[in-house]
Amino acid sequence: MQSMAILFGARNLFRNPRRAIITALSVAFGVCVAVVFIGTRQSMYDRLIESGAMGGYGVFSLSQPGFIAEPTPSSQFAWNEQLQQLTAAVPGVRLVAPRISAMAVVATSKSSTGAALLGIDPGLDSKDINLMLANLKSGASLTSSDPQGCLVGRAMAEHLGVEIGQKITFTTTDRQGQIVSNIAYLRGTFETGSLELDGHLVMLPLTFMRQVLDYPEHAISFLAFFVPPEADLAKIETALKTRLAGTPLELSSWRKSLPDVAQAIDLDASLYNLLFFFAGIIVSIGILTTMMLNILERRREFGVLLALGMTPSTLVAMVLIEALMIGLLGLCIGTLMAAPLYLYLHHVGLDLTIFLSGESSMGPKGVEDFLGCRLTVGEVAMIGGLLLLMNLAAALYPAVTAARTVPIDAIRGS
Repeated sequence: MQSMAILFGARNLFRNPRRAIITALSVAFGVCVAVVFIGTRQSMYDRLIESGAMGGYGVFSLSQPGFIAEPTPSSQFAWNEQLQQLTAAVPGVRLVAPRISAMAVVATSKSSTGAALLGIDPGLDSKDINLMLANLKSGASLTSSDPQGCLVGRAMAEHLGVEIGQKITFTTTDRQGQIVSNIAYLRGTFETGSLELDGHLVMLPLTFMRQVLDYPEHAISFLAFFVPPEADLAKIETALKTRLAGTPLELSSWRKSLPDVAQAIDLDASLYNLLFFFAGIIVSIGILTTMMLNILERRREFGVLLALGMTPSTLVAMVLIEALMIGLLGLCIGTLMAAPLYLYLHHVGLDLTIFLSGESSMGPKGVEDFLGCRLTVGEVAMIGGLLLLMNLAAALYPAVTAARTVPIDAIRGS
């Protein structure tokens, strides 16, 4: 009887071609909506994480326990040869950058403000992993031959009234808790668009930071790990924890070092999941309406089949198989429709600034200025599976209605 249900379901697929195609197009529409909603949001999340990581802490960071929650100059460790070997050539990790950070008060003869000091290795950091270097607006970058050079945000430079080449005094506490002061000379300014970075960050050479904080040679505050935008973060985190299991240091992911970004992503994902749910309901209602019309038109046929001995369960299976085939057809059509759009957004993307200013910006794109698209194999399977399940769920009530047909009444047309 099951083979009969499959045979009848396949035969009935195009008894009403127009209605079958309309139903399949409803599923195809769901595929396109899902690809755009899920893919573009995932791409935006990738850029949010990457942008936040380039602000200093990386996608993953290695430090003394508790440093991320409460960074203090006394929390430091040796970036020695053993640790360098442990963190070298980790699959998926693009670069490992040593960093030193501290809080300070920076001042000039005109003004003062609170700031975070970030020590970087000028020979290692580049615009590919450092948001400030990627958005350098004036002056020059830091160099190893200029130990007392510094970079600040344009907003801080304007607040302090300092220009390129002039000195900035900063006061902080060293690893012993002693208050220390020193002088740096402004070499360049950056403008990232972040009020926190542009108004309250000073970048200094790593060696100069060690001298100021009285750190031993090779001592650092934390290690920043950078990975490609589309990397499997869970897999990389597991690999790092396995390698660093024997050390007393703590590995933190971007969720801990960038809590504001994590909260924004979680909130946005919740809202879009709700929107996707309602979009699924709309698609299901369309399928339900079409299937109900199909059942009402074929009521006499169902009555004859039941009178000839077909069981109600076989009739339900026949209708569901028919719905499944229409759903698969819709998935195929939706894939053909969505694939070109996905490939374009994934490999090229859409510069949204052309709709605002009339021309594409030549500078680095902000998170909201660029529309990309990324889907994993798991997300593609989830989209297909959910749409098929919605299709079957929408067809279940019509199928049960067909199975409850009274044969004699249906044949008589009453």
